[in-house]
Amino acid sequence: MVHSGYPVGGVPPFNKIKQVLVDPQVLRNETAIVGGGDEKTLMEIKPADIVNALNAKIVDISQN
Repeated sequence: MVHSGYPVGGVPPFNKIKQVLVDPQVLRNETAIVGGGDEKTLMEIKPADIVNALNAKIVDISQN
């Protein structure tokens, strides 16, 4: 909540507050379930759509 102003689980994927980082492994999935803006709402979306809409940076940040 400190960085985004949203509670855990409530961060929408389409925010312009910070640079969005996406791990390349996420792009292997056909869809992703992401926060929809509040604690009770989720969205299903193609990871590539998030990257394209937000000009997200692809960064290897996962630990295998």
